Amino acid sequence: RTLTHEMLPLVQVCKRFALHAKSTNNVNILLFPCPKVLLCLACDCARVIGKLLLLSGDIETNPGPGPTKAELEAQVKQLGSMHELMLKLDTNVTGLAAGQAALKADVEAILGKQAQLETSVASLNAKLVSFEKEILSITQAKADICNLQHSVAVQSAATETMLSRLDDFENRSRRCNLLFYGIPDAAGESWSSSEQKVLAFASEKLGVTLDSSQIERAHRLGTQSREKNRPIIASFSSYKTKNQLLLCGPKLRGLPFSMSEDFSKKVRVARQRLLAFAKSRGGPYKLRFDKLHMGSNVFLYDSVSDSVVSASA
Repeated sequence: RTLTHEMLPLVQVCKRFALHAKSTNNVNILLFPCPKVLLCLACDCARVIGKLLLLSGDIETNPGPGPTKAELEAQVKQLGSMHELMLKLDTNVTGLAAGQAALKADVEAILGKQAQLETSVASLNAKLVSFEKEILSITQAKADICNLQHSVAVQSAATETMLSRLDDFENRSRRCNLLFYGIPDAAGESWSSSEQKVLAFASEKLGVTLDSSQIERAHRLGTQSREKNRPIIASFSSYKTKNQLLLCGPKLRGLPFSMSEDFSKKVRVARQRLLAFAKSRGGPYKLRFDKLHMGSNVFLYDSVSDSVVSASA
C-alpha cells in the first residue's frame, strides 16, 4: 500500500442493529452503528426520563396507577381488623390502668402496714432492750442473792453451832440443879427458908441427910399463886449430891411430890415432845437428856419440822 492510499478517509456502515463498532487497526476508517440502533437508544432514554418524572413528581398531580377493587376490599378488611385490635387494646389498657390503680392502692396499704409494723418492731426492740437490761439486773441481783444466801447459810450454820454450844454450856451449868415440886409455898418466902425446906424434904421424903454447905442456893421460881405451889430450884455443890437425891426419886411414887433435873428451854421442849411421843406409842421407854430410848430404837426431836424422828434416819 502507498501512503496516499492509506491517508484516504473512508466512511462505512456496520451491520444492522450492532451497537458497538468493529475493531480495526486502520485509523482512516470511521465505522458508525445503524441509525435504528440510535433510535432505540433515544426511545429507551425517553422512557427512563418519563419514569423518573413520575417518581419525582407531585403525587396529587401524578397519583400513579390506582388500586384495584380486591386490593381496596383487602385494605378495608385490614383496617377493620386493626380497628378491632385497637378497641381491644384500648379495653385492655383501661383494665390495665384500673388494675394498676388497684395495685397502687394495695401497695400503698402495704406500705402503710409496713410502716406500722416497723413502728411496732421498733417499739418491741426498745422493750426487748429494756427487758434485757432488767434481766441483766435480775441476773446480777440473783447472783447477789445467791451470794447472800450462801453467806446467810454460813452465818446460820455458825449461829446454829454457837447456839448449840451455848445450849450445851447452859445445860452444863445446870447439871447440879434439881427442881422440887409440891413443897408448900409461903408468902414472902426467903432463900434461906427455901433451903431449909429442901433439906427437910431430902431428909423426910428421900431419906438423905444433907448439910447446908452442900446447897449453894435454893429459891422459888415464878410468881406466887394461891392455886398452886411454886417449884423450888436448888443448886448443889457437887454433881454427886444431886445425883444421889435423883436416884431416890422412886420413893416419891404415890406422893404429891416430884423431882426433875434442870435443863435449858430447848432441852425441856424436846423432852416434852419425846415424852408425849412415848406415851402415844406405849411400851417401856427411857428418857435420857434429849434422847428417847424405846427398845433398840432411839428418837430425837427435830425443832425445824417440830416432829420426833429416828436417830438412825
